[in-house]
This record gives sequence, structure tokens and C-alpha cells, in this order.
Amino acid sequence: PLLSPFFLLLFPLSMPSPAPSSGGHRSDQESSTTLIGDSHKTPSSGQQKSLPRSSPRVHLNADAEHEAKTAQFKAGVERLLPSVDEEKKGRVGFSSQFQYIMAVIGMSVGLGNIWRFPAVAFQNGGGAFLVPYLIMGILFGLPMLYIDSSVGQFMQNSPSIVFKQYFPAAQGLGWTMATIVISIGFFYNVPCCWSLIYLVQLIFGNMKYMTSCTNEWNSIYCYSSLLCDGKSDNITQETLIYFNGSCVTKSLRNASLLASNLSTGMLAATEEYFYNHIAQKHSSFEFGHANWMV
Repeated sequence: PLLSPFFLLLFPLSMPSPAPSSGGHRSDQESSTTLIGDSHKTPSSGQQKSLPRSSPRVHLNADAEHEAKTAQFKAGVERLLPSVDEEKKGRVGFSSQFQYIMAVIGMSVGLGNIWRFPAVAFQNGGGAFLVPYLIMGILFGLPMLYIDSSVGQFMQNSPSIVFKQYFPAAQGLGWTMATIVISIGFFYNVPCCWSLIYLVQLIFGNMKYMTSCTNEWNSIYCYSSLLCDGKSDNITQETLIYFNGSCVTKSLRNASLLASNLSTGMLAATEEYFYNHIAQKHSSFEFGHANWMV
């Protein structure tokens, strides 16, 4: 085992000095093998201790092995890192942390948070719904958001490329995410258009059409309490509502509905404005005509 290359690197063996010449003079090889610690001493004519020497082949093998491991490590790191092409070299990043935070909020907060969440919370208990919602958001929602943003900053690639480099067997998840985003883009613009229509009507002061039952898109099922605002029945003192072309009490409206069997068709003026005027909902599954207003 003393002759193994690994041991020679740590503890080099001493090489024996050659025999002295007949003239009593040492050769150049003998003088070069004197121990470093005894260099100040006068060597004797007897056998001298030689300087330890390691095989140059051992050093070459160690250097080659080190370079091979370094190259292998660099190749592994480059395989994980995203490929940087000429287009990505000039990619503009965020100039401040505030811009990054606002960009993350813009991508995370949508109509589901502003429009849908209040309705879901109201249907599931109001304030009691917030307790499990906050717990699940802290335990699962925020960690997933952090991982998503971290991987996106590190890889700077699409989801399909990210899954391909980290987990090739799950590359289909990346393509599925891209497909879902494309499908959401088709119907997500429709509620945005609805919101813009309401905003324009509010700016130009056309709110009266939303609460009126005298428009062309209204039906006999429409009722409104604003058209008879301030009026009450002289006998029962009930508040009158506009229904079927006149101001009636709730009891008369219910009696009229029972007589004409219209109890399932009651709609407020605001509902008919949305379904009949903005959404232009059809009673069948046909495509119908194009809604140019949206």
C-alpha cells in the first residue's frame, strides 16, 4: 500500500542516494537529493538521505481528474441554467422592487378576487368563510406563489421549457398551463367589456335606463321600485312598485302573478338590462347574432 499513488501524494517516499564514486566525490545527482532540513550541514562521505520525490505521472493524473470533475460540474450547472440567447441579453428588467411587486399583484389579482370573491363569501357564510380562506391562502397559496415567481426569475423561460429542464416527464404540465391561459383569454375579455359598458353609461349619465322598465328590452316580467319612488298606497300604506305598466303594491303584484301564472319570470329592471341589453342572452343554445356592443 505504500506504493499506491494516493499515498505517494500525501507521504512521498525517500529515494536512495547512489553509491559514492571511487574518487570520494559525490555526483551531481547525490548533491541534489540532500534533505531540505539538513542543507546547512556539511554532508558526510557516507550514505546521505535523499529529498523525497513524487512521481510526475501521479501529479498529471490528479490534475486531469480534477479538470474532468470541474468540467462535469460546469456541464451540470449549464444544463440547469436557462439558455441565454441574443434576445434575452437585452431583456429589460425591473428598475425597482416596487415595479416588481406591482407586476406580481397585477398578475395575481383579477376578476375572481374583485368580482367573484364577494359573491362566494356571501354564499358560504360571510365572515366565517374568511377563516378557512385565510388559512388555506397562508399555508398553500403564498408558498406556491413564491415558488412560481422564484422559478420564473431563475429560468426566464416558458412553463414548458422549465418543466423540460427540471422534470422532462412532466413537460406536459407546462403545455397544459399555456393551453389554460389561452382558453381563459377568450372569455376573460367578455366580463371586462361588460365592466367598460357600465363605466361608459355611468360617465354619460345613462343610469336611468338600468332601473327603468319602459325600455325596448324590458318585458312584462320587469319590476322596479324607483319609478314609483315616494308613492304609497292610501289604504295599506305599502310602498308601490312599478310592475306591468303601473304602480301597484306587492300584494297586488303577487295576485296578478298568480292569476297569470308568471311567478317564475320575475326580474328586476337591472337584471333585464344586463341579460337582455348587454349580454343579449338567448333562450336557446344557438349562436344567434353578433353582439357588436360587447
